[in-house]
Amino acid sequence: MNRIRRLMIEFLKTLADQTRLEILQILKNGEKSSSEIQEILNKSQSTISQHLKVLINHELIESFQKDTILEIENSNKKEKISRITKSINYYKIKSADIFELLLKFQSYVINTNKIKINDIRDLDIIDTLF
Repeated sequence: MNRIRRLMIEFLKTLADQTRLEILQILKNGEKSSSEIQEILNKSQSTISQHLKVLINHELIESFQKDTILEIENSNKKEKISRITKSINYYKIKSADIFELLLKFQSYVINTNKIKINDIRDLDIIDTLF
């Protein structure tokens, strides 16, 4: 098997995961931190981190750090506030071309499965009626 074919297989394996596709969809709307992604998907921090790493390794997303200022109020003396600067990792889509590819892939799947999709839709209608 040639090198390009192996790379294509690995790339398709990367996309063949629901969580990774959901992360890409979330990042389509703009940059997010891992904790924001975790909250949206309601998945553990370790799960999100593993999927982000795979997406970064396949150059679908990139990470960068932003400094965030946290203000912490002292519970004993309300007038004293501590300010802490913390670097937080954010993630964004590396190239919007991935969405064109996913759209073409979705179109292909729909077109090649029209009969199955119509059967599923008909069953959904029957389920709704009964």
